[in-house]
Amino acid sequence: MRKMLSVRRPVIPCTVAVAVVACLGAAGATAQTGAADGEWGVFGADAGATRYSPLDQIDSDNVGDLAVAWRWSARDQGTPPPSGRTQISPLVINGVMYTTIGNQRNVIALDAATGGTVWDWRPGDSERRWGDMIEPVARSAGRGVSYWTDGEGDERIFVVTPSFQLVALDARTGNRVEGFGVAGVVDMMDDLRWDERPAAERAGRVANTSPPAILGNAIVASISLHTGSIPTRANRPGIRNPNEVWPMNIPGDVVAYDARTGRTLWRFNTVPKEGEFGVDTWLKADDLLWEVPTGTHPWVEERPELLDASWKYTGNVGHWAPVTVDEELGLFYVATETATNDYYGGYRPGDNLFANSILALDAETGERVWHFQVTHHELWDYDFPTAPILVDIEVDGVLVKALVQLSKQGFAYVLDRAT
Repeated sequence: MRKMLSVRRPVIPCTVAVAVVACLGAAGATAQTGAADGEWGVFGADAGATRYSPLDQIDSDNVGDLAVAWRWSARDQGTPPPSGRTQISPLVINGVMYTTIGNQRNVIALDAATGGTVWDWRPGDSERRWGDMIEPVARSAGRGVSYWTDGEGDERIFVVTPSFQLVALDARTGNRVEGFGVAGVVDMMDDLRWDERPAAERAGRVANTSPPAILGNAIVASISLHTGSIPTRANRPGIRNPNEVWPMNIPGDVVAYDARTGRTLWRFNTVPKEGEFGVDTWLKADDLLWEVPTGTHPWVEERPELLDASWKYTGNVGHWAPVTVDEELGLFYVATETATNDYYGGYRPGDNLFANSILALDAETGERVWHFQVTHHELWDYDFPTAPILVDIEVDGVLVKALVQLSKQGFAYVLDRAT
């Protein structure tokens, strides 16, 4: 078992404002392997999200000579074409480009040389659940797909649907992989803590905004949550009509699935439960006024024990930015978001682990190896919008396996990614 490390960990003395290149340039960055062999096999170019390509065919001398080689139109996906935004980093593997199109997240495979369609897959009604969606969380572009292979001919494309279902497609044909989940689909909604949040609204408040991360046979999908609130008294001055109720939301736990079968491997609770590390950072809100209009919050009368500590009713703490992996250390790196409510913490006193934190999780067990909480008791929506970047840097003559996390604060946090 790995040694569990605690919360306030010293940062490599290289934390800088805005431009991480200032730090890495001074220290001497190395090991940025980036995309290999002219392909782009992972959302961030490589497992460490460096987004680096060593290709040098196009340079300042010939860039002006570039011409369009081919075009592909979303209109080829039917009438009407896929709606909404397409925010993607297409994968290119073995000469085939894989990507999603529109908010529906249709998946297409194109011949990278000609632009010809190899195959396409479109979510059916069961994978879309349009009627359940609530703007804005559910109708997002998803930013693409992920690729997995066992190295022996089994190649799969993974996509997360707008309704938070993980789908495995045969990379060669686009057909759903029958041995994965139920007919190629795993409903990840089922692994969230609905039973612990009686006032949570299931439909449309959970979605995904980044392609899954894969390490070995473990696959982790990012989770994006509607801002939500907690079921306190509804008549907070200046916020809402006294007869309106803000719905509670659930925690955005990190859940890993088997890339072969879809079986749930492990779950890490981003809002700790009783007996778990960090639960003592969610204190009881003694000044709560649970004076609610009759009938609006029946669970308050039915389950008053939920008021004993703020971890029992607080949600969010998802991880909507891409997850990064270190294949050598066997770790997933997860950057989490703010707890409910983004801008008010009176109902959740304490540091609120593991909100606004960088988590290093063992890929085989899901155990926390270390964490670093950037903002204790966050009130400004300063969650992380980017994937952790993995790079080896030289600090005072010593090569350090580093993690660089860019933030909304205008700072780049540089940490030892092993510890």
